[in-house]
Amino acid sequence: MHAFVPTSHMPERGFPDGWNQGRQFVYDEDLPGFLDTKGSAPDQTRTVILLREGNHRVKDIWLTSVDSLREYKPVVAAIQPLVSLEELSLGNGETTSFYETSGSRKGYVKGSEKCRERLFMSWWAFDWRVGEDKKLGNDKNDGILFYTSLKPWDRETSDMRDFAGFLRYWKWKP
Repeated sequence: MHAFVPTSHMPERGFPDGWNQGRQFVYDEDLPGFLDTKGSAPDQTRTVILLREGNHRVKDIWLTSVDSLREYKPVVAAIQPLVSLEELSLGNGETTSFYETSGSRKGYVKGSEKCRERLFMSWWAFDWRVGEDKKLGNDKNDGILFYTSLKPWDRETSDMRDFAGFLRYWKWKP
């Protein structure tokens, strides 16, 4: 299950049939089904993404005014090209890749092995590396298959590297 959080920039005709714009429950998280950005001044509104402590799971998302954030120390996420993950600074003048660069795990995120997923899911998902984080390639010719459905027969059509195809697979419309 995936969480999609469209905004009012998304035409309603593009939503999957029966889309709940209220709340959605994904992996025990209560998330919005829609963010209404109409009437919000872009320079006075921020999107807040709350992450669950200890992992990268999104716990909630909401819009708020810049003024309401004054009591918090902001952590601004710098937007960098994806390729920058391949040359992370170690602070001593050297760099390292976020991903394994050789061997059978080439292209997988370092340290992303998922023992429980392997034990409980790999046998029926037909994927020894199920649940492991991997590099998102630029297209279907770049990197590891980035499937988003556990159904082996839907892996190609749910591949996120073809983003338009990925959205169609999950019933979003052009």
